[in-house]
Amino acid sequence: MSKINKVVAEKEESRKAIKETVNILGNVVKSTLGPKGSYVMINRGIEGVVITKDGVSVADNIPFRDPIMATAYDIIKQAANKTLDKVKDGTTTSTVFMQYIYNEAIKEIESGRSQYDIASGLKKAADKVIEFLESSKVLVTSEEQLVDIASVSCNNDKELGKIIGETFYKLGPNGMITVENSNTYQTKVEMIEGAQFEQGLMSPYLINQTDRNETILSEPLILLSDKDVNYFKDLIGVLEYAIEKRKNILLVVPEITDSALAMVVANNRNPEIPIKIACVKTPEFGNLRYETLEDLAALTGADVLSENSSFGWEDAAHHLGSAKRAIITMGATTIIEGKKDKDRFQKRLENIEEGLKVYEYPTEKEKLEERKARLTDGIAVIKAGASTDAQLTEMKDRLDDAINATRAAFKSGVLPGGGIIFLKAKKMLEKADVKLNSRDEELGYEVMKRALEQPFRTIAQNAEKNADIIMIGLGEEVSSGYDFKEDIYCDMFEQGVIDPLEVSKVAFINGHSVASMLLRTNNIISLG
Repeated sequence: MSKINKVVAEKEESRKAIKETVNILGNVVKSTLGPKGSYVMINRGIEGVVITKDGVSVADNIPFRDPIMATAYDIIKQAANKTLDKVKDGTTTSTVFMQYIYNEAIKEIESGRSQYDIASGLKKAADKVIEFLESSKVLVTSEEQLVDIASVSCNNDKELGKIIGETFYKLGPNGMITVENSNTYQTKVEMIEGAQFEQGLMSPYLINQTDRNETILSEPLILLSDKDVNYFKDLIGVLEYAIEKRKNILLVVPEITDSALAMVVANNRNPEIPIKIACVKTPEFGNLRYETLEDLAALTGADVLSENSSFGWEDAAHHLGSAKRAIITMGATTIIEGKKDKDRFQKRLENIEEGLKVYEYPTEKEKLEERKARLTDGIAVIKAGASTDAQLTEMKDRLDDAINATRAAFKSGVLPGGGIIFLKAKKMLEKADVKLNSRDEELGYEVMKRALEQPFRTIAQNAEKNADIIMIGLGEEVSSGYDFKEDIYCDMFEQGVIDPLEVSKVAFINGHSVASMLLRTNNIISLG
């Protein structure tokens, strides 16, 4: 039996480790922020060298040998990845908030101030900021706006922004777009048949493309089930069939027990098993879940396993669907070129069309429209082309960020970008009528006010500009700001320097929540 090396860090030591970790991580990640942020070179060993401005890629590759700092880093990284899981962008801004709030608040706490009152003051300020962001949004209606959003998220690459913006304008806010390697140096868009739903891998240990945190299955068999997997033996027949046919398999199930999932992961890692397995949660709930499964069945040629089906787990191998490819992240599953059952497919469409005529409630109609779009809109595949592997990896990171940011903006609206909306939020806090019950609450409130300047200050620093001087010239209007790429004062909406509401909001919320969690952490235990 191997010995576990347990390391315990108590109050002062743990706070020191957290502070050092926060600042190493924060300083490297925030150097990428803004149009003039710097690139970071990452040596991934046998995977080669990557040069990127993507905050998530940078944050995921900082090594900490000290076990206590490594534990603190894992906590911060997991929390920061919640931003990525929810809106797929904004991690750099989230990190900027996290670093500043933690550093300033811990100073007050270490000087004897109440950590609970400091946290209360931070929260009261944060609640007002979130209200302000919601009230300041502008809805996206034009192709030009979408191009602007995508361009900013692509690190101001107008060419890539045009490809993404035009594609979303054609497909709508629920349009499905994925990124693949091109066979040439050119980047272009192709429309193919496919479907996507918002459920991803049930375990990160099922990822087979670690550089992009996703799993790609070539020519997979597909199991669609409305029944839970209670025992690993439920899946044995399906897995044995897939192994016999030497076909990867995608399992779409409502729930799977921890023990059964552990066995799936173990089989996936077994070098003697010639297939790869992905397990994702069935989309939707109740009757809508079954209807969505039947839609996917028509797209892939599968039969849905349910309580009412004529077959059970033992015969499920004979009712599988298939596709040319499946791409699965932790948050979404994309099925490309499924083996469509044309008759069933047409009947599903006819049923949806009938429902749209009959149902009156907006929510029911909205779900029907989503199902119709999933069946008919297809998938836009952006074929990314570059001259080197390092350039290709960096481009795909930027494309992923821009696709997710543009989708979020199309759905929820946009705000002035470049850190401007947070400067205006600070002005709002200065005028807001907020009841603060103690001096320590006031200090927490003041920390948040200063924190709201940090995205703008970081962008200015990366552009080698003096933020204080620029801030003097800003107008009072919410959209009055400064474009660091062109070095001009401008209306941010007219200039096209805009951020999705959801990205800005989630980045702020998570930056604050991670900092608050760290402020309440007094001990760290590492079992390494």
